Amino acid sequence: MAQDGFWNWGRPTIATEAAPRGTTSRRAFLRTVGGAISASLVGCTSKFGLRKCELAADMTHPDLVAHLNGNIDQINAWRCMHVKITPHGGMMLAPSLSANMAVERPRNFRLQASIPTGNLVDLGSNDERFWFWMRNDEEPALLTARHDCLAAAQRQLPMPFEPDWLIEALGVIPLDENEIEFEKHPTDPKRVFFRRKRKAPDGSSVELVSTVDTCRGVIVDHSLSDRTGKIVALANMGEHERDGKTGAILPHHVELAWPLAKVGLKIRMGAIEINPETLSAKQFAMPEIANCPVYDIGGETQQAGHTGRAKV
Repeated sequence: MAQDGFWNWGRPTIATEAAPRGTTSRRAFLRTVGGAISASLVGCTSKFGLRKCELAADMTHPDLVAHLNGNIDQINAWRCMHVKITPHGGMMLAPSLSANMAVERPRNFRLQASIPTGNLVDLGSNDERFWFWMRNDEEPALLTARHDCLAAAQRQLPMPFEPDWLIEALGVIPLDENEIEFEKHPTDPKRVFFRRKRKAPDGSSVELVSTVDTCRGVIVDHSLSDRTGKIVALANMGEHERDGKTGAILPHHVELAWPLAKVGLKIRMGAIEINPETLSAKQFAMPEIANCPVYDIGGETQQAGHTGRAKV
């Protein structure tokens, strides 16, 4: 996607997908989140491409949801140690970043990005809280907030991302058929929209729209809109691959964008390990970084030695 068009996705894209195969300042916050979330998000994924058409043309909407959930049910967690991130907009930390990423339902997520001179970004989430850190010699800080304080954190420091939305977009949270409103695609008979009404952390109404390829049985993008209809966040997925061991399907190319904040990134993943046996709770513990104060942006400042932190 060209830089000029990166912020102009509008609603979920309907373009043909590529052939399948896998600081405490506002500005610093946006750069950190954007650069870190390349985000979400596994042994190895075999490059078993999807057939041109996996599903029956007359599949009902409930059967389509059941098919998608059948795939998600196989993926409790995944990890990729070979991630390349290309930032866009206000979080141009570097032309590209090497990273590793892991995600586990319902709220575990970790992305650690680096450049040749060392670690650059650490962003993560666990059952209790989420955090992010970006290397900054002038104002070193690790920012964090509890999930139940997200609305307060957003009032203090407006954020273009919500951990729960990101983890859902990365394919480990089952769909709830009861909340979905189905809508036909206006031009493509092999695509359908899933519309879902949600509540933002501040209690306002938002809408999540997902585009489903009904031929191959995969979700190709998500968009999150606020009550005025403005797009808050977008996720575009491509290069889906089938895992040789589990048969589960995951995208290996993800583009994320927050148009209002002009923050975005492209994520390209190598081999993905599904349900890795070596994934532990320590993987999703907030890091302890030397000479780096911790700020709870949804509450009081936290002192060194905060529980749930792990040295890195």
